[in-house]
Amino acid sequence: MSETSVVTGPDAPTAVTAEDLLGLVGDLWRSVSADPEVDDAPVEAGWHPAGSRLLRSTIGIEGSWEGDLVVSCAPLAAERWARAMLAMDEDEVVGEADALDVLAEIANVVGGAVKAHCAAGGRLGLPDADVVEAHDGPPAAPELLVAVGMTWPDAPLGDDDALFSLALISR
Repeated sequence: MSETSVVTGPDAPTAVTAEDLLGLVGDLWRSVSADPEVDDAPVEAGWHPAGSRLLRSTIGIEGSWEGDLVVSCAPLAAERWARAMLAMDEDEVVGEADALDVLAEIANVVGGAVKAHCAAGGRLGLPDADVVEAHDGPPAAPELLVAVGMTWPDAPLGDDDALFSLALISR
């Protein structure tokens, strides 16, 4: 894994790694993919360029460990997720509200799995979704524990519009 796309902190919950986050997203993608025979699950990639427009969803995790899972997508990546999860045709327009709803659902599903690993007996909050501007590189919070940038294997190299990321941040 490259240094630019995976970050782990000294206090990261031992049960959740960047590879785990990538695996959870891959499992989710394969479950909604139009062709389950084709392994086009997301792969590790770089980060959103500074100043780019992102759709983001955050969900809180409370229990023996407390923090937030943050899912961020470039608009075209969010559209790809929405098309798959909402079974939309290529010619259908994906509205921003639908894309934000899908990101909230991704945060909910992945957040539930993270909670099961590192916040035993805890609870998951409700996801919040909004549009933000990207910073340069992974989240800069000192509480950052694990982060991974991803794209799909069929995305052209350097296609920033296909990027999305997950970050686990301690409170």
